[in-house]
Amino acid sequence: MSQYKPQLEQRECQVALKLLSRTLQIRFQVPPAYFGNRLTGLPLETLELLSEVAVTANTLLEFETRLNELTIQIAQ
Repeated sequence: MSQYKPQLEQRECQVALKLLSRTLQIRFQVPPAYFGNRLTGLPLETLELLSEVAVTANTLLEFETRLNELTIQIAQ
């Protein structure tokens, strides 16, 4: 089973990214490509956290601020 773990996690990331992107499109009326590659490649736990932020943020700017903070934390 452990040999399949990276593939399963990659699939989970793809699903989480798709759901997050769709939530952002609906919630903030942004086109699918609005965030470009900024969300691609983020770890699963970050995508899950951002999904919560997408639902609770009052503005697109609030979401983008949190995205930037998390991106900086990951890079460190």
